[in-house]
Amino acid sequence: MGSTRTVETPQKSDGRRDVGERTRQRLLEATRELLAERGEDAIRLRDITEAAQVNVAAVNYHFGCLKALYNAAIKEAFETIINESIDQLAELSDDATLEEIVTAWVGPAIAARLGPQCEKRAFMRITARASSHPPEELCEWMAATLARFHDELVARLSQALPGVPESELRFRVACAGGILHVLRTDGMQAELEHVPPSEVQRLLIPVISGALGARA
Repeated sequence: MGSTRTVETPQKSDGRRDVGERTRQRLLEATRELLAERGEDAIRLRDITEAAQVNVAAVNYHFGCLKALYNAAIKEAFETIINESIDQLAELSDDATLEEIVTAWVGPAIAARLGPQCEKRAFMRITARASSHPPEELCEWMAATLARFHDELVARLSQALPGVPESELRFRVACAGGILHVLRTDGMQAELEHVPPSEVQRLLIPVISGALGARA
């Protein structure tokens, strides 16, 4: 007699995939929170697995190794913040003002850093840490991701500031980006602790607009 082979039904297969995806997301969420709170050097594998309520084998199964899990969480943070700004820029009209362009750029960062959503605040802290000390294996990817955003931003600025050469616009963007980096970190935590995002935006938009539109 031939052996009996159990055929897995599509429902069971889909159910296992759903469970696996939920486990993967729990690992990413736990890693994201710990990275934002402590930084990579202060996290142990057990910290993540306990927070995610999974076993150590789940990390290897879904990501291959702990470092790959870190990198996945960092990439998720970068892509979320940058894609939101790109989407905001894409919604602008061709004759958008400099202030409107700057609002599309920095608005998501302000909302993420000071708004009520804990997940986005974690994304901001992760991007700030990674920008200051980029993982070697992500340097090329991060540069390409930022370049994609800068290309879109500079294209918009060129429409609002037609007399400024592209090379100078890129220099101004880099300088203005330093202001945003301070906002992303906890360097101004005391000053911003009780300031609503709308007020920070009111104060910051003219500063960055002035830096980008300054006359030579």
